[in-house]
Amino acid sequence: MVDQKKKCLMFDFSVNIRNNTSSRIRAELFQPSGFRGFFNSRTVFSADLSTADLNVQTVSITVRSNSSSNFTAYTAPLLDQSIAGVVAALNSLGVGIFYATGNVIQTNNSLYTYGLLNIGAATAYSEVSNFTVSNGADFTSNISIIAVNTATEVKGYIDWGDGVVETFDDTSFPFPNFTLTHNYTAGTYSGKLYLETNPAEIDQISMANSFFTAISFLSPLMGCTSIDVTGNDIDRLDISTLPALQSLGISNNPNFVNHANLIFGANNALQNIGADGCGFTSISFPVLASVSSIDYSNNALTSVNLSNLPALQQLSLSNNQLTSLNLSANSQLSVLGVGNNQIISINITGIIALFFVDVQSNLLPTSQINSLLIACDTGGLGNGTFTSNGQTPAAPPSGAGAAAKANLIIKGWSVTTD
Repeated sequence: MVDQKKKCLMFDFSVNIRNNTSSRIRAELFQPSGFRGFFNSRTVFSADLSTADLNVQTVSITVRSNSSSNFTAYTAPLLDQSIAGVVAALNSLGVGIFYATGNVIQTNNSLYTYGLLNIGAATAYSEVSNFTVSNGADFTSNISIIAVNTATEVKGYIDWGDGVVETFDDTSFPFPNFTLTHNYTAGTYSGKLYLETNPAEIDQISMANSFFTAISFLSPLMGCTSIDVTGNDIDRLDISTLPALQSLGISNNPNFVNHANLIFGANNALQNIGADGCGFTSISFPVLASVSSIDYSNNALTSVNLSNLPALQQLSLSNNQLTSLNLSANSQLSVLGVGNNQIISINITGIIALFFVDVQSNLLPTSQINSLLIACDTGGLGNGTFTSNGQTPAAPPSGAGAAAKANLIIKGWSVTTD
């Protein structure tokens, strides 16, 4: 794309581009005051760039050849800040022959369609995300952004990857927030999101349920606390560039099957991970000292390693294929949901106080049910929930387990067993 940090000398000019299409396409001129858009098969760019003493240096244009359905950006240095210099820069790109008549730049061609012309943007933009979308039929994608409550404006643009570039400038109170929606024709497209606003002021980004097949978040998003990419088709995500991230939603990405492709870094603020409905078969984590809740239900898990999650309080692993579970490193755990697995043993050594336990429809023997009931009773909490019915074979509590069940009912618990 364009080197958004460079600026150019401004001058009066217009560009007349004749495109090789009979259909109306969107073409954009990017200039310091913003975008101007035109729909025409023979597109005329014009703008007053006469005020300023800016002093450099790029020309960029997006081009689609007859053999391609996607636009590609070409960029050249603006060595001579004049009409002749712009013509020379455009001609150096090898995507058509440009010429000037007075202060009008023109090209007539039958080989290319042009979409976006950028002559040295006067504003510095940061690329904060790039992405790929794909679908076999026409589809719609959405990107939602919420800024921190101290921000006064969120401003930038998005290159949707199909020749359309859309600007945004939101000043909502008490914090800027907006949703960008784009309609695609069937196909695969790669796009980018740019911000003029300080990227550290972005608090939340949602790209949910929008046919994304790849998403990257870049280092400028230093203050982002929430990312939601649920309901897409990604198989990899790097969150190592998001040190302030607290909540991550990646649920319902069925092609996300290798947990090693969820790339962590110094995510010391991360608290919640929602990853149900993916295709993971095993999971493990680096040390994540603040993670208190994870949901990996409805995957295909056969093994889990939770030893690096010392602050874990809520765990949901229901509807998987687990046969055993070691929770000895998770002493703060209070909510345990592992129903509908094939579990025969759970190690709860060291857990202080369970409040919600769902282990229904597993293979746990009576001895394990007894241990769980006794742990809940020993924790001393009231008004909790314990569900263990549906074991194969049936595993009704006995002895001390049966006594613990009775005590829990007295304390206001809802208790359902075989």
